[in-house]
Amino acid sequence: MLDRLRVKRDDDGFTLVETMVALVVISIVFAALAGFLVTSIKAQASNERRVRATQVGNQAVEDLRALPWEVLGFYATDAGYAATVNGSETVTLDPPASGVRDSRAPLPGLQEVTANGVKYKRTLDILWYDDAGDGIGAADNDADVHDAKLVRARLSWQVGTATKTLNVEGLRAPTADEVTPRGLGVVSPFQVQQFNATPATMALTSTGRTTAPIVFRLKTTIAASQVRLSYVDRGNITQSFIMTAPSSNTDWTYTLPAGAGPFDVGTMSFTARAYAPAGATADGTVTVTFSLSSTTLDISTPNVSPSSVDLSASGRNTQPITVTATATTNVTSMTVSYPTKNGTVTAMMNLSNSNTTGTYTLPANAGEFNGGSVQWTVTASGNGTASRSTTVTYVPPSITQVAIDALGISPSLCVHNGNGILNRQSLVYITVSGLNTTDKVKLEFTDSLATKVDATYLTTNSSGSRIFRATLPSGSMKWRTGGSPTVIATATRYPDLTQTQRTFAVSLTFTNGATSCPA
Repeated sequence: MLDRLRVKRDDDGFTLVETMVALVVISIVFAALAGFLVTSIKAQASNERRVRATQVGNQAVEDLRALPWEVLGFYATDAGYAATVNGSETVTLDPPASGVRDSRAPLPGLQEVTANGVKYKRTLDILWYDDAGDGIGAADNDADVHDAKLVRARLSWQVGTATKTLNVEGLRAPTADEVTPRGLGVVSPFQVQQFNATPATMALTSTGRTTAPIVFRLKTTIAASQVRLSYVDRGNITQSFIMTAPSSNTDWTYTLPAGAGPFDVGTMSFTARAYAPAGATADGTVTVTFSLSSTTLDISTPNVSPSSVDLSASGRNTQPITVTATATTNVTSMTVSYPTKNGTVTAMMNLSNSNTTGTYTLPANAGEFNGGSVQWTVTASGNGTASRSTTVTYVPPSITQVAIDALGISPSLCVHNGNGILNRQSLVYITVSGLNTTDKVKLEFTDSLATKVDATYLTTNSSGSRIFRATLPSGSMKWRTGGSPTVIATATRYPDLTQTQRTFAVSLTFTNGATSCPA
């Protein structure tokens, strides 16, 4: 019996059960390791994208900080501009005097930057920064909260389905050559050294208009980038003008032309604000005394009747146009000027009422005009000259659109089964709105011959649309089986060449002869 007993020895190996258990344990361990590896790879990719985003943001901030102080900001006319960002004031650049933006100035709004194959969405902010060293806000010691400029790059990117964000910021303080720290102004004090008006007294017309030009001259201690002249007229409307610097950016002038205003009699203030390239400003004020002159020539705003004139198809006025103006004193002549298609026309007006009233009538169909509003200007000459303008609106005739409403073929197209040629004559009827009876409609079929025929006017239906007809003779055309047969109808109205086009499907019946064609 002992010989039946088996005793396990060290070299007997593993049983099947032991092997299976070991495999299960190994699988669990590797599954855990795989999850850890995947998580590690994802974390590494996410970190790499954040590092790259930081590099992109740092580069953008450094590029902004390297810009000259005078162009570090945004133009209000640029797409994506916002006056404030989260309550902070955007650095807004003054409009360029030339009307052309400085190409060095950065652009606001969302932009896309690609780095290492990853797309980052980037938005730049340039905001005014109030240095706490001289007080914040209303407590600012020098009342200037524009001490430095905060530049920021806001970035976002995708990691899987998640959106990641990062902000990179930096400060740009002005250099000593630009302004002194904490908004104390330009190193050389920027001030208005001189501001005057010549003449300082001015006679007004009876309507409150200046009778001669007024020249304003302003000098600054150092060069200015722009100077604006402003005043409030009789209607309580602020008028603003850009002064010019013909010789140097420290000597600025502006000429207020004769006829400006209207102004009230008395002393009136004109103000000017000068802007330094570094951002500082300086103001000046000058006064002009106005008095009324009853002997100065002026004219009333011209009266035009009608002020809205219908034009014919050729652009001629369909009604007479009469213009009348009255001068404050008698005149030697009065003229009216108005633009036409062929240039400006100037005509003498008839004088009456002791040569104080001028009248001119343009007969119907005498002019040739473009549609829209234009200025008619009356000029009176006598003790000086005076001009006033008024608006005349020309209304061109409305153009009726051309539309192809329907197409029908009677009898239907019956095609020979062998060669595709028509077994019988067919008539094509096209209904069109907006055409004249002398116009034509062209038809182009998609048969193998690309058959083209003209349809001519037949009759007018009860709704006012024109019906045109074309004939397709027996033995014409050449169709093949299969495909999608069509006809293209093109309608053109003369002489304005208004045109439209429409495609219609065509039905074909294939038979061996005309006798077997459907009715």
